[in-house]
Amino acid sequence: MIEPGGEENCVINYSPILIGETTGRVVFTGSPDGEFWYHLTLIARDPDPVVMDKIECPLGCTVTSPVMLVNPHASPIMLDAYSVNPQHFSLAQEAMKFVMEPNSTMEIPVIFKPSRLGDDHEGEVIFTSKELGQQIFKMKGGGLFPTVMPVVTAASALTCSTVTILSFANPLDNAEHFSVELHGKDTEHFCLLLKKMTGIQLNPGVGLDIPISFSPETMKTHECHLTVSVDSISQPLKWLYPIIGQPRLRPFSADSGPLLQCRAKERLEQRLEISLVGSESSKAAKLRPVTPAKSDATSASSATTDVPVQDVQDENYTYRLCCNDPEYGFLVEQYLGIRLIRKSSDPKTKTPILLFHIIFVPSKVISRCVVELEVRGASGGVWTYPITVDVLESKPDDIIVIEAQGLNKETTVGFRLTSMKKHPVPFTAHVVSATSGFSVHPTSGELPAVGSQGSLICVSYKPQLYGKNHTAKVIVQSPDNTWSYDIIGKSPTYFIPRFATSTYKLKTPTKTSLHRETNFIRKNIRTSLNPSTIKLQGLQ
Repeated sequence: MIEPGGEENCVINYSPILIGETTGRVVFTGSPDGEFWYHLTLIARDPDPVVMDKIECPLGCTVTSPVMLVNPHASPIMLDAYSVNPQHFSLAQEAMKFVMEPNSTMEIPVIFKPSRLGDDHEGEVIFTSKELGQQIFKMKGGGLFPTVMPVVTAASALTCSTVTILSFANPLDNAEHFSVELHGKDTEHFCLLLKKMTGIQLNPGVGLDIPISFSPETMKTHECHLTVSVDSISQPLKWLYPIIGQPRLRPFSADSGPLLQCRAKERLEQRLEISLVGSESSKAAKLRPVTPAKSDATSASSATTDVPVQDVQDENYTYRLCCNDPEYGFLVEQYLGIRLIRKSSDPKTKTPILLFHIIFVPSKVISRCVVELEVRGASGGVWTYPITVDVLESKPDDIIVIEAQGLNKETTVGFRLTSMKKHPVPFTAHVVSATSGFSVHPTSGELPAVGSQGSLICVSYKPQLYGKNHTAKVIVQSPDNTWSYDIIGKSPTYFIPRFATSTYKLKTPTKTSLHRETNFIRKNIRTSLNPSTIKLQGLQ
């Protein structure tokens, strides 16, 4: 409501999502003046630059600071990115072009690397697109004095020498001369393999590879420090690298190590006894069956007698299983469990002996995979014991007998499976070691979670010849399980054909039915020689 002769301010909010110029209008309606309107020219310009907080970083190091981008559109947009000062502010992403999803936000990390002391590092990171225009982020950073650098670990086998490369690059703007020095309590086990230790000239950004040799003699950690300093500037700059020498020992190879072998879907429990020896020995680890609990009381004084399985809280030793096999690694870590149940020492040599309890419950066939038990002592030494794991084919889960209904007639039986987990898993099914006539379907799919009805898998048998029974094996595999079924196909029974037959019965000839032709000549002769016959004929 506007009073007569009065004024009223109207605020119009404009929130563009596209760069460019558009037009619009604002319409006012009322009585008795009717309708009047204003023509608007709307111009969307590039967003204002965003000033980022100052980043501080020691010389020779890098710090990452993210910038936030927003895509308010309902469609993806293509962004181009570049840095005005890439020497100090660079993008972590290798690609300078990337796509933002619709109605999304994205953090882009910016890496700051100072080249001098002070707060005079400035730069801009710019993102451009057709839809959003140009978004500028103003960056500012400061260089600090060098601090302790990340720890460098040098690992070597006992009584052997290993070279570790430490990479250093001149972080300053100018070419300088550097010196390298090794110092600390265990420097006798380390050696710098540089021909020149002082006056090493490096241009800006040029790197220097510093080879460090480590030769341990005992199974304990050795420590020292490497210092890289600048010789030619007034302010002393030093970079301190802590170096930890870690001795490692592999007492035997995988071929001569213990073998853990069983069938799939069987449970195997054994004891693994390892000796933390100081040199290579094929007897440093051995597997043995679990000693019955009843024998503990009678053999309490024996050094090899087991105690009841229980957790041992020991801060002196840590251990872990690792398997680098790309095919079976995740399966072994899932099936194999190990825990430390006792520690002791050899009464003669005082060598530490650790006793582990191993539980192995595999579900799939594993063909001779090497697992490493890594034991780390409090002194820093690391012992690695290779264990070969071999899982044989399991006994069949079931035997399925299919009785054929006839020759060249397909007979099908089915069974259901679940994933044995709380979530669905993919599976594949195939027939192996089979004669012709067997098939399985579906050959792939998804097994539902445990507790459900399960997926139906059908096996078909279609005999083509009569004869003996046929056999096959059906394998169903999921990522962490295998099911096998022996299939027996019984051929249909052969029956001899029976047909309705008709036979012609011949009549047996009788004496009356025999017809003999009369020989009249012979008859007349006989008649002529008979006297009675002549007499009678004469009387007539």
